[in-house]
Amino acid sequence: MLASLVRHGATSTERAAPVIADFGVANALACLDPHLAPGWREEAGKLEPGLGFVALYLGLEGDIAAAGATSAKHWICESEEISRTRRQPADEDAPGLFVSFQSLKDPAWQGPPTAEVLALVELAAFARWLKDPALTRDYQAFKEWVADRLFAQFKRHFPALGPMVRFCEQATPLTRQRFVHAAGGSMYGIEQSATLRHVPASVKSGPTSFRVEPNSQNCWS
Repeated sequence: MLASLVRHGATSTERAAPVIADFGVANALACLDPHLAPGWREEAGKLEPGLGFVALYLGLEGDIAAAGATSAKHWICESEEISRTRRQPADEDAPGLFVSFQSLKDPAWQGPPTAEVLALVELAAFARWLKDPALTRDYQAFKEWVADRLFAQFKRHFPALGPMVRFCEQATPLTRQRFVHAAGGSMYGIEQSATLRHVPASVKSGPTSFRVEPNSQNCWS
């Protein structure tokens, strides 16, 4: 198989027996010769993107440990329906939050404290912009509204930390699609669910490291 390599801005073509792609099935398919393993391509192309997420990346000032932050990963469920995801992020609070204070995980860290707040979301909520990724005014307003709701939830659970926040950057499925080329803006590539058990073994992929064998063409993703 031929693989195109980019080194210091220069592109070259190399021949390799096995090729390993660790950037998702959809991205791997887009880079392959369209005539390679048509049967596998057809099967893999049927796989849907998984869940998306919205996130806040916070910069704080002061002793956040004294205000209640720890180095632990905080999974906060506000509903007994722990598998429910956020379908209307501008109009409803997230059923659950993931909060992590990354700066507290490194004892040698000397910079300002940081935090990450994440909530799973249905990609359908961002579908109109994912299809047409122009960053329009309505998207910017929607993004800020979603971020405000998520930040309000964070402050409810960590009230002493709210006044210490000095910086807040938001991320949505469009962020994932734009900067890391995540298919459909998903968090972990293709859908990770029980239904994946019924997908032919030759096309399974994702963070669980399923092996992809495109009709013995020596390509894994």
